[in-house]
Amino acid sequence: REGLNLIHWPSGGQRAPAADQMMVSDGSGRLAVIEPSSSPMQQSDIIIASGPSGYSMQDVIQVGNIVWVAVDEYVDRFDTSSQLWLDPVNIGSDTMALAHDSNQVYVGTKDSGVVALDINNASFITNWNASLNVPLNGNLNDDVVNSLATDGDWLVVGHPDGGASVIDLSTSSVEQTWGSDNGLENDRVNDVAILDGIIEMALGGLEGRLCRAVTGLLGRITAHSALG
Repeated sequence: REGLNLIHWPSGGQRAPAADQMMVSDGSGRLAVIEPSSSPMQQSDIIIASGPSGYSMQDVIQVGNIVWVAVDEYVDRFDTSSQLWLDPVNIGSDTMALAHDSNQVYVGTKDSGVVALDINNASFITNWNASLNVPLNGNLNDDVVNSLATDGDWLVVGHPDGGASVIDLSTSSVEQTWGSDNGLENDRVNDVAILDGIIEMALGGLEGRLCRAVTGLLGRITAHSALG
């Protein structure tokens, strides 16, 4: 985050530091304590308050004591045990959807495909996109992602105007893609879900459609049903 304010904290007072310090605020309620005469210069942080990175929250999941929030270009994390917002993760693209398994949190983005983060420390692990030049992690139907769902080794990716993609997490490869040219009635996928090997896709259009596919028989669209 960018520094917004500087506060001079001079030495010499009864409760003053031993050496002159500067406190840098980024507006988040966390102050970085800088001591120019020391090495390293940043000595510590002072937490006055904590909050999310923004207001445009797109999705929320909870893993243990940590609540993960997709907001603007960040993934925020709130620790329910300490009641504090942790350092946000800058994804570099607007975050749209979240899903997780026992090891990773998956982030669907507005124009960069899917990013995988470590579930324990939120560090970057890998990503998938629509590039045709990446043998394993390329070949998503689209870089725009609006929905995600996981079950076992499968990660299902919904694209608002690009159908759906299925990632085999055991090989980290895009295993299958679906669109209007190979099974779907249209490419407008509004949401996806997966349970016990059955993928459900909510399709857009004049009348809502629910499309079903079986992961064990990848590529086979088994049913379409109107919702209204």
